[in-house]
This record gives sequence, structure tokens and C-alpha cells, in this order.
Amino acid sequence: MKALADSMNNVKVKAQYVLDNTEAVRSQIKISSGNLMLINIAKRDGLKCDCCGDDKLYFTIHPQNGLVLVSSQLYKKKPTAMTMDHDILKSLAGADTIDNQHLLCERCNSARGNLFAEYSEFKSWFDEQISFGRNPYNAARTLVQNFCYLDFQKNLGSLKDIEHLAKGAVFPPVLRKHLVEMYMKNGKFVRNISAPNNSYNYTSDSLLTRYNTDAWNELMNSLVVMLIEREHKYRIQNPNINFSVYKTYNKKKMSADDFLNMIHNKIQASVFELGKTALAERREKIRKDNIAATQRQAEEMQQKVQEQHTILIPAELTFWQKIVKAVKAMIA
Repeated sequence: MKALADSMNNVKVKAQYVLDNTEAVRSQIKISSGNLMLINIAKRDGLKCDCCGDDKLYFTIHPQNGLVLVSSQLYKKKPTAMTMDHDILKSLAGADTIDNQHLLCERCNSARGNLFAEYSEFKSWFDEQISFGRNPYNAARTLVQNFCYLDFQKNLGSLKDIEHLAKGAVFPPVLRKHLVEMYMKNGKFVRNISAPNNSYNYTSDSLLTRYNTDAWNELMNSLVVMLIEREHKYRIQNPNINFSVYKTYNKKKMSADDFLNMIHNKIQASVFELGKTALAERREKIRKDNIAATQRQAEEMQQKVQEQHTILIPAELTFWQKIVKAVKAMIA
């Protein structure tokens, strides 16, 4: 059995051939769903490690996994396996979709590990190490957590404990943008749906309950302003309401869904109360604008009348002007 396994491992299939004839190869050799996604990523991005650029790739046949993509460069005394790496870490709610995956050799994937929140940050750090003449794989062993991971984790919060709230006071920009679009479209926060670019998924229980009170206050106040503007065609100033969402949450020990419903109810209550004030302010503004417009029209009309009167009724000549005019007429 071992001899058979060894002989299968020695089989090499040209990588480009598999990419060009995937369906035909699948009919003859097993390709797992994970390796099929890896093939599709390679079709999209090219046959190389996205990080180090290793392009000496070929397919071999694994006894259990079927057709697998490897590099001829050795890692741990065997051909380097090619892997799928998340653009945004899976541990930070990165989605298991092709849009959030790229091709990395096992060595580069191991170097990144769980140190960098986003792949682009790791790639930038990796290239910087190369430019400094350093070995990035050795340098990675000295890292505990990269600064960008800490910033991201601070804003996103822990995924392990519903009671553990992030210390950051803002949502990550991409997530905040999606939450605003979600609420404005659906009238509520909808869990269990992904952002349009599939960079985040919200299927994790209570993911949205792990943000600082200040983060929720900023988001909710912004939504109140936008909702009132959409409903009353009038933009109010930021009301700077302290919604105290976690005070209510901790007191009632509510579920994640109840928490989000509570957020929704607080937003709607504020929109209702401030909407009445906004409506009154809008009506007063319209009234004042109408008065100002009427006054402008009256002033413009008066100006026109004066101009016409000046044209139709010439100014009367003085006594000396009449004498000068008469003399000129006699001379002529």
C-alpha cells in the first residue's frame, strides 16, 4: 500500500493542462471541492503564489485527496503544498468564498498565520522585509501580533465571548458602510447575510453585539439623521444621543436577535420624536423662505416700476437749463 501511495505521489501533471481541461480531468481523477476552488482561484489569478511569486507548480495525485497542486520547491523536506488563504482572516469573520481567497504556498501561508488581519497588510510587510534584505519567514517568527491585526481586532471585537465587548470606539469602515446600506434598505439590521463583496459574513452569533457603546452611538445617530432626511426632506444636525445600548443589554441579558431589535427600536423612537421637531423646523423654514421670496419679488417689482417711471417721465429742467436751451435755439 505504501509503495502504491509513493508511486501515486510521483505522478506529475502539468498545472496549465488541468486548468485548461478541468472537467475532463475530473471525470478521470478525484478533485475535492476545496481543490476545485483552488483551481478556480488559479484560473482567476494565475499559477503562482500570490506572495512570493513561486510559479514552479504542478499537480500530483494524493491517495486520499486526489489531485492536489504543489510546488517543486521543498518545504519541510517535501514539495510545498499550494493553499487558499483568506484576504480577511476567517477568525475575523472573513468569508469562505472565492472573492475572499487567494493562492498562497504553504510556506507563505504559515508565515502570515493569524498575525495580519488583511492579506494586503501581510503582503506589504513581506515585500518590505525583502527590500531590507531580511528573510521574511524568519522575521515572521518574531512577531506576536502585527499592529494592523491589533487595530482590526480592537474594532471588530472578540468572536469568543458574547459578554466581551471591543474597546474600539468605531466600526471598521467597510463594515460600517455595509451596516448603513443594510439598514437604509431593509429598515433594520439583518444578520446572516454577507456584504456585497463577501469580505465579511454575519452568520456568527452576536457578531454585531461586540462593539463599543461609542461605536453604536455614532452609527445610530448617523442613521437617525439619514432616516429623518429621507422621510421629511430636511437634514437635522447630529443629535448626539447617548443610546446606552449595552446598559440595556447587560441588564436584560438578551439574545443577539433581541439586542438588534432593541437597537432598531431605539433608532425608530428617536426618528419619531426628532422627526416631529424636524417637520416643525422644515415648515418654519418653508414659511420664512416664502416670506423672503415674497419680499424679494416686491422689491424687484418696485425697482422695475421706478426704472419705467424714470424712462417715461424725463426729469424737469432747472431755470438756468431752460435759458441755456433757449439761447442755443436762437443761435441755431
